[in-house]
Amino acid sequence: QIFNEWPDLVGGDVATNTQPRSLDNGVLTIAVLDPAWSTQIKLLEADLLHKIADVIGPDVVLKLRARVET
Repeated sequence: QIFNEWPDLVGGDVATNTQPRSLDNGVLTIAVLDPAWSTQIKLLEADLLHKIADVIGPDVVLKLRARVET
């Protein structure tokens, strides 16, 4: 559900520059287009986790990890 609803969960600007890649033991790995978006994900982490929990449910995604992919 996270992968299908990513744009709705995170908003258009974030979704344009990021893509969820995997969910393992509560850690959602997100591909980002450049290092600036990695920093942005860290800054937005608490808000994004809250939005994800509201839609997906609590304790599914506990942490975000950004990875630069070109």
